[in-house]
Amino acid sequence: MGWDNVVSDTTDNPVSANNFIQAGYRLYEPEVPWAWSHTLYWRKWLR
Repeated sequence: MGWDNVVSDTTDNPVSANNFIQAGYRLYEPEVPWAWSHTLYWRKWLR
């Protein structure tokens, strides 16, 4: 498909945040945030 990363977000959900960390995702700041001001954004590089 040509994808090089996957992005998701969590808000007020520490269990999901910990699952992202265990799956290899890392926090990042998008240029244009799409959710709440306290949302955490996650990215995992595929390559």
